[in-house]
Amino acid sequence: MSKKIPTARSTAAATAVLLMLALHGAVAQTAPAADAPAAAGSAPARAEAAADPKPYDKVITADAKTQKGLFTVHSIKQRLYFEIPKQQLGRELLMVATATSVPSDADHVGKALERDVVRFQLKGNKVYFQAVDHSFAADPAKANAQAVDKAQRDAILASFNVEAYAPDGSPVIEVTRLFASEVG
Repeated sequence: MSKKIPTARSTAAATAVLLMLALHGAVAQTAPAADAPAAAGSAPARAEAAADPKPYDKVITADAKTQKGLFTVHSIKQRLYFEIPKQQLGRELLMVATATSVPSDADHVGKALERDVVRFQLKGNKVYFQAVDHSFAADPAKANAQAVDKAQRDAILASFNVEAYAPDGSPVIEVTRLFASEVG
């Protein structure tokens, strides 16, 4: 009987994988998704108004260390920013979290812990990080397809104020908390 590592969702670990995707440009090539409402109970009924975005050069300063990939990632002192290209908003992304270290008597490094489909959705001056649920599907030609689609809600894992917009209109969000703390 072998010991197994608990597979509880670790958003911090999963977002680290997302950062790797951003840096290396890997993405699941799927059609952009339509606006999906928030899951019941996962966001307030009335969303807090986002602070007005600042000018791009006031947020992404000359001190920024920038890497381009799926997203442009900016590191400024202890802060981390994602600049999400407009064409990536609403797209489904495959996020895979793998074990990078394990106790000596349990499983192995490299084991996939979680596989999730996520998306970043822009609404007003907020970006929502959503888990996409494909548990239920219906043939689009069937009469129940619309009902099945409307019965599902994608969970909001986190929301971010848009700190600035890039010159091309891409939103810039600060994602430091995803990497500096454990997010349930």
